[in-house]
Amino acid sequence: QTTVRANENKETFSNERVQNSSTVETVPLAPEARQVVVQFIKTAVMRKNLDEAWKISGPQIRQNLTLQQWRSGNIPVVPYPDAAVNASPVKITWSHPTEAGLEVVLQPKLGSKEKPQLFFVGLLKQGSGSQAKWVVDYWAPYAPPPIPSNAGS
Repeated sequence: QTTVRANENKETFSNERVQNSSTVETVPLAPEARQVVVQFIKTAVMRKNLDEAWKISGPQIRQNLTLQQWRSGNIPVVPYPDAAVNASPVKITWSHPTEAGLEVVLQPKLGSKEKPQLFFVGLLKQGSGSQAKWVVDYWAPYAPPPIPSNAGS
């Protein structure tokens, strides 16, 4: 049995600036990383060429699925079937040497009933040297809380 004493783990407060010694270098987004996001949307998100999607998906996206399971299309990637990928604006939220975060607004193709949707994308650079490659390791839609319709009453 563990005993906790009242004097242990006291919090201290200070007016001094925080010193963060583990600051990660910010770098321009690698063109290969941007290309992987486009390819991910055209494959995993649109559910086309799932073998290609598998190759550019990181461990968090794959969630221990085998390639055979992945090929079923029942994958942990929120779909957007009618994306006009080239018309979709991208915002770089942060970019470091081995990881990056983006926001992508997927626009529907002309005539589609889909609505534009904002997605958050996380990228990882796996491997090293000439074997290094970017993969998509996070994909989630932005879903704000619903606004009550009877707010005035």
